[in-house]
Amino acid sequence: MIYLFAAMHCEAEPLIRAMSLKAVPQQGPFHQWTSEKQDVLLTLTGIGSYSAAACVGAVLGSGRVDSGDILVSFGTCGSIRKDCRTGEIYRIHSIEDLVSRRCYVPDLLVDCGMKEASLLTGGQILDHQRTSVWYTGACELPQLYDMESAGICQAASLWMGPHQLHFFRVVSDTGDGNITPEGVCSLMNPCTPQLVRVLRKLQAFSDCMEREPDEVTAGMDAGWNVWMDGLRATAAMRQQAKALAHYAMLVGYPWEEHMERWQREQRIPCRNKQEGVRLLDELREAMQKYGL
Repeated sequence: MIYLFAAMHCEAEPLIRAMSLKAVPQQGPFHQWTSEKQDVLLTLTGIGSYSAAACVGAVLGSGRVDSGDILVSFGTCGSIRKDCRTGEIYRIHSIEDLVSRRCYVPDLLVDCGMKEASLLTGGQILDHQRTSVWYTGACELPQLYDMESAGICQAASLWMGPHQLHFFRVVSDTGDGNITPEGVCSLMNPCTPQLVRVLRKLQAFSDCMEREPDEVTAGMDAGWNVWMDGLRATAAMRQQAKALAHYAMLVGYPWEEHMERWQREQRIPCRNKQEGVRLLDELREAMQKYGL
Protein backbone atom coordinates (compact mmCIF):
# COMPACT_ATOMS: atom_id res chain seq x y z
CA MET A 1 0.00 0.00 0.00
CA ILE A 2 1.11 3.54 -0.76
CA TYR A 3 -0.24 5.99 1.80
CA LEU A 4 -0.33 9.44 0.23
CA PHE A 5 -0.81 12.58 2.31
CA ALA A 6 -1.29 16.19 1.25
CA ALA A 7 -2.42 19.14 3.34
CA MET A 8 -4.85 20.76 0.90
CA HIS A 9 -7.11 19.66 -1.95
CA CYS A 10 -5.50 22.13 -4.35
CA GLU A 11 -2.17 20.33 -3.80
CA ALA A 12 -3.68 16.88 -4.36
CA GLU A 13 -6.08 17.61 -7.23
CA PRO A 14 -3.56 17.18 -10.12
CA LEU A 15 -2.39 13.82 -8.72
CA ILE A 16 -5.97 12.65 -8.15
CA ARG A 17 -6.67 13.29 -11.83
CA ALA A 18 -3.39 11.80 -13.08
CA MET A 19 -3.83 8.56 -11.11
CA SER A 20 -7.63 8.37 -11.63
CA LEU A 21 -8.23 8.12 -7.91
CA LYS A 22 -11.81 7.75 -6.71
CA ALA A 23 -13.31 9.41 -3.66
CA VAL A 24 -13.83 7.19 -0.62
CA PRO A 25 -17.24 7.61 1.10
CA GLN A 26 -16.42 9.80 4.07
CA GLN A 27 -16.75 8.00 7.40
CA GLY A 28 -14.55 10.30 9.47
CA PRO A 29 -13.15 13.82 9.44
CA PHE A 30 -10.67 13.23 6.61
CA HIS A 31 -11.29 13.32 2.86
CA GLN A 32 -9.77 10.32 1.04
CA TRP A 33 -9.31 8.92 -2.46
CA THR A 34 -8.18 5.45 -3.52
CA SER A 35 -6.99 3.66 -6.65
CA GLU A 36 -9.01 1.02 -8.50
CA LYS A 37 -6.83 -1.75 -7.06
CA GLN A 38 -7.01 -0.10 -3.64
CA ASP A 39 -3.23 -0.18 -3.35
CA VAL A 40 -3.04 3.62 -3.11
CA LEU A 41 -4.82 5.71 -0.48
CA LEU A 42 -4.63 9.51 -0.54
CA THR A 43 -5.73 11.50 2.51
CA LEU A 44 -5.95 15.25 3.15
CA THR A 45 -4.41 16.10 6.52
CA GLY A 46 -5.35 19.74 6.81
CA ILE A 47 -2.86 22.49 7.59
CA GLY A 48 -0.51 22.33 10.56
CA SER A 49 1.68 19.80 12.30
CA TYR A 50 -0.92 18.75 14.86
CA SER A 51 -3.61 18.14 12.25
CA ALA A 52 -1.13 16.21 10.10
CA ALA A 53 0.00 14.02 13.02
CA ALA A 54 -3.60 13.27 14.02
CA CYS A 55 -4.52 12.36 10.44
CA VAL A 56 -1.52 10.09 9.86
CA GLY A 57 -2.07 8.37 13.19
CA ALA A 58 -5.74 7.77 12.42
CA VAL A 59 -5.06 6.39 8.93
CA LEU A 60 -2.11 4.16 9.78
CA GLY A 61 -3.68 3.05 13.05
CA SER A 62 -6.88 1.94 11.35
CA GLY A 63 -5.19 -0.64 9.13
CA ARG A 64 -2.40 -3.17 9.15
CA VAL A 65 0.85 -1.54 8.03
CA ASP A 66 3.21 -4.03 6.39
CA SER A 67 6.96 -3.84 5.92
CA GLY A 68 6.45 -3.19 2.21
CA ASP A 69 4.08 -0.25 2.69
CA ILE A 70 5.33 3.28 2.11
CA LEU A 71 4.19 6.75 3.10
CA VAL A 72 4.52 9.63 0.66
CA SER A 73 3.88 13.19 1.79
CA PHE A 74 3.69 15.75 -1.00
CA GLY A 75 2.58 19.35 -1.44
CA THR A 76 3.90 22.88 -1.42
CA CYS A 77 6.31 24.72 0.83
CA GLY A 78 7.97 28.06 1.31
CA SER A 79 11.54 28.83 0.31
CA ILE A 80 13.74 30.14 3.11
CA ARG A 81 16.91 30.43 1.08
CA LYS A 82 17.36 31.89 -2.38
CA ASP A 83 18.84 28.68 -3.86
CA CYS A 84 15.33 27.11 -4.01
CA ARG A 85 13.15 28.73 -6.65
CA THR A 86 9.37 28.85 -6.99
CA GLY A 87 7.96 25.97 -9.03
CA GLU A 88 10.86 23.56 -8.37
CA ILE A 89 10.17 20.16 -6.82
CA TYR A 90 12.48 18.76 -4.14
CA ARG A 91 12.90 15.52 -2.29
CA ILE A 92 13.37 16.19 1.41
CA HIS A 93 16.43 14.55 2.98
CA SER A 94 16.08 16.02 6.50
CA ILE A 95 13.27 17.56 8.53
CA GLU A 96 13.67 19.65 11.67
CA ASP A 97 10.86 20.54 14.06
CA LEU A 98 11.16 24.22 14.94
CA VAL A 99 9.42 23.70 18.30
CA SER A 100 11.02 20.52 19.64
CA ARG A 101 14.31 20.81 17.71
CA ARG A 102 13.92 17.13 16.87
CA CYS A 103 15.37 16.08 13.52
CA TYR A 104 14.03 13.36 11.23
CA VAL A 105 16.16 11.85 8.48
CA PRO A 106 14.37 9.57 5.99
CA ASP A 107 16.51 6.82 4.44
CA LEU A 108 16.77 7.72 0.74
CA LEU A 109 17.54 4.22 -0.55
CA VAL A 110 15.93 4.84 -3.94
CA ASP A 111 17.39 7.38 -6.36
CA CYS A 112 14.40 9.43 -7.54
CA GLY A 113 16.39 11.70 -9.85
CA MET A 114 15.31 14.85 -7.99
CA LYS A 115 17.04 17.74 -6.29
CA GLU A 116 17.20 17.28 -2.54
CA ALA A 117 16.73 19.84 0.21
CA SER A 118 16.44 20.24 3.97
CA LEU A 119 13.18 21.40 5.51
CA LEU A 120 12.06 23.20 8.67
CA THR A 121 8.56 22.63 10.10
CA GLY A 122 7.02 25.46 12.10
CA GLY A 123 3.70 26.32 13.65
CA GLN A 124 2.87 29.50 11.77
CA ILE A 125 2.92 30.79 8.22
CA LEU A 126 6.39 31.57 6.93
CA ASP A 127 7.44 35.18 7.33
CA HIS A 128 10.75 35.52 5.55
CA GLN A 129 11.72 38.57 7.57
CA ARG A 130 11.30 36.73 10.87
CA THR A 131 12.77 33.33 9.96
CA SER A 132 16.22 34.13 11.31
CA VAL A 133 14.60 35.21 14.59
CA TRP A 134 12.53 32.00 14.87
CA TYR A 135 15.40 29.71 14.03
CA THR A 136 18.20 29.44 16.58
CA GLY A 137 19.34 25.90 15.80
CA ALA A 138 23.00 24.94 15.80
CA CYS A 139 22.85 23.67 12.21
CA GLU A 140 22.67 25.69 9.04
CA LEU A 141 19.28 27.21 8.33
CA PRO A 142 17.22 24.67 6.29
CA GLN A 143 16.32 25.51 2.72
CA LEU A 144 12.54 24.98 2.81
CA TYR A 145 9.69 25.53 5.26
CA ASP A 146 6.31 23.91 5.83
CA MET A 147 3.83 23.32 8.66
CA GLU A 148 3.18 19.54 8.43
CA SER A 149 6.24 17.35 7.77
CA ALA A 150 7.58 17.02 11.33
CA GLY A 151 4.13 16.02 12.61
CA ILE A 152 3.82 13.42 9.88
CA CYS A 153 7.24 11.97 10.76
CA GLN A 154 6.46 11.81 14.47
CA ALA A 155 3.16 10.00 13.95
CA ALA A 156 4.33 7.69 11.16
CA SER A 157 7.40 6.55 13.11
CA LEU A 158 5.07 4.51 15.36
CA TRP A 159 4.31 2.21 12.42
CA MET A 160 7.06 2.73 9.83
CA GLY A 161 10.82 2.95 9.58
CA PRO A 162 12.79 5.83 7.98
CA HIS A 163 13.17 3.83 4.75
CA GLN A 164 9.37 3.83 4.32
CA LEU A 165 8.93 7.61 4.57
CA HIS A 166 9.21 9.88 1.52
CA PHE A 167 8.65 13.64 1.34
CA PHE A 168 8.34 15.77 -1.79
CA ARG A 169 7.73 19.52 -1.85
CA VAL A 170 7.13 22.10 -4.57
CA VAL A 171 8.23 25.64 -3.74
CA SER A 172 5.19 27.90 -3.84
CA ASP A 173 6.38 31.15 -2.26
CA THR A 174 9.11 32.93 -0.34
CA GLY A 175 7.04 33.94 2.65
CA ASP A 176 5.40 36.94 1.05
CA GLY A 177 1.88 35.51 1.41
CA ASN A 178 1.21 35.87 -2.31
CA ILE A 179 -0.38 32.47 -2.93
CA THR A 180 -3.86 31.21 -3.83
CA PRO A 181 -5.45 27.76 -4.26
CA GLU A 182 -5.45 28.32 -8.02
CA GLY A 183 -1.78 29.23 -7.90
CA VAL A 184 -0.94 26.12 -5.89
CA CYS A 185 -2.74 23.90 -8.38
CA SER A 186 -0.93 25.52 -11.32
CA LEU A 187 2.41 24.89 -9.59
CA MET A 188 1.59 21.25 -8.85
CA ASN A 189 0.38 20.48 -12.39
CA PRO A 190 3.78 20.43 -14.19
CA CYS A 191 5.38 18.46 -11.33
CA THR A 192 2.70 15.76 -11.26
CA PRO A 193 4.01 13.53 -14.12
CA GLN A 194 7.41 13.35 -12.39
CA LEU A 195 5.71 12.57 -9.08
CA VAL A 196 3.72 9.75 -10.68
CA ARG A 197 6.92 8.22 -12.12
CA VAL A 198 8.57 8.41 -8.71
CA LEU A 199 5.56 6.73 -7.07
CA ARG A 200 5.84 3.84 -9.51
CA LYS A 201 9.53 3.50 -8.74
CA LEU A 202 8.86 3.57 -5.01
CA GLN A 203 6.14 0.95 -5.44
CA ALA A 204 8.61 -1.34 -7.21
CA PHE A 205 11.05 -0.82 -4.36
CA SER A 206 8.25 -1.55 -1.89
CA ASP A 207 7.56 -4.85 -3.64
CA CYS A 208 11.24 -5.77 -3.35
CA MET A 209 11.27 -4.93 0.34
CA GLU A 210 8.72 -7.67 0.97
CA ARG A 211 10.91 -10.27 -0.67
CA GLU A 212 13.22 -12.40 1.42
CA PRO A 213 16.92 -12.76 0.52
CA ASP A 214 16.27 -16.34 -0.60
CA GLU A 215 14.01 -14.99 -3.35
CA VAL A 216 16.98 -13.19 -4.92
CA THR A 217 18.11 -16.45 -6.46
CA ALA A 218 14.64 -17.70 -7.40
CA GLY A 219 14.52 -18.53 -11.11
CA MET A 220 18.30 -18.38 -11.47
CA ASP A 221 19.39 -21.09 -9.05
CA ALA A 222 21.63 -22.74 -11.61
CA GLY A 223 23.53 -19.53 -12.37
CA TRP A 224 23.70 -18.60 -8.70
CA ASN A 225 25.12 -21.99 -7.75
CA VAL A 226 27.75 -21.73 -10.52
CA TRP A 227 28.86 -18.37 -9.12
CA MET A 228 28.93 -19.61 -5.54
CA ASP A 229 30.82 -22.76 -6.54
CA GLY A 230 33.24 -20.58 -8.47
CA LEU A 231 33.83 -18.46 -5.36
CA ARG A 232 34.55 -21.64 -3.43
CA ALA A 233 31.92 -20.28 -1.06
CA THR A 234 31.21 -21.87 2.29
CA ALA A 235 27.68 -21.83 3.72
CA ALA A 236 28.47 -18.62 5.61
CA MET A 237 29.91 -16.99 2.46
CA ARG A 238 26.79 -17.94 0.49
CA GLN A 239 24.59 -16.21 3.07
CA GLN A 240 26.80 -13.10 2.96
CA ALA A 241 26.67 -13.04 -0.83
CA LYS A 242 22.89 -13.46 -0.80
CA ALA A 243 22.48 -10.58 1.67
CA LEU A 244 24.66 -8.34 -0.50
CA ALA A 245 22.72 -9.27 -3.63
CA HIS A 246 19.40 -8.67 -1.88
CA TYR A 247 20.39 -5.19 -0.74
CA ALA A 248 21.83 -4.35 -4.16
CA MET A 249 18.58 -5.46 -5.78
CA LEU A 250 16.54 -3.20 -3.47
CA VAL A 251 18.47 -0.09 -4.50
CA GLY A 252 18.94 -1.03 -8.15
CA TYR A 253 22.67 -1.70 -8.05
CA PRO A 254 23.86 -4.05 -10.88
CA TRP A 255 25.62 -6.62 -8.69
CA GLU A 256 25.39 -9.32 -11.39
CA GLU A 257 27.81 -7.35 -13.57
CA HIS A 258 30.59 -8.01 -11.08
CA MET A 259 30.04 -11.77 -11.23
CA GLU A 260 29.92 -11.74 -15.03
CA ARG A 261 33.09 -9.64 -15.26
CA TRP A 262 34.93 -11.93 -12.88
CA GLN A 263 34.01 -14.86 -15.07
CA ARG A 264 35.24 -13.07 -18.21
CA GLU A 265 38.48 -12.18 -16.45
CA GLN A 266 38.78 -15.81 -15.31
CA ARG A 267 38.88 -14.77 -11.67
CA ILE A 268 36.01 -17.23 -11.24
CA PRO A 269 36.46 -20.08 -10.52
CA CYS A 270 38.72 -19.15 -7.62
CA ARG A 271 41.59 -21.39 -6.61
CA ASN A 272 40.54 -21.37 -2.97
CA LYS A 273 38.11 -19.92 -0.43
CA GLN A 274 40.41 -16.99 0.40
CA GLU A 275 40.21 -15.70 -3.18
CA GLY A 276 36.41 -15.93 -2.99
CA VAL A 277 36.40 -13.92 0.24
CA ARG A 278 38.49 -11.22 -1.47
CA LEU A 279 35.99 -11.01 -4.35
CA LEU A 280 33.06 -10.61 -1.95
CA ASP A 281 35.01 -7.87 -0.17
CA GLU A 282 35.57 -6.23 -3.56
CA LEU A 283 31.81 -6.31 -4.24
CA ARG A 284 31.08 -4.81 -0.82
CA GLU A 285 33.62 -2.01 -1.36
CA ALA A 286 32.17 -1.24 -4.82
CA MET A 287 28.71 -0.90 -3.30
CA GLN A 288 30.05 1.42 -0.61
CA LYS A 289 31.70 3.64 -3.23
CA TYR A 290 28.36 3.68 -5.05
CA GLY A 291 26.92 5.25 -1.92
CA LEU A 292 25.15 2.21 -0.44
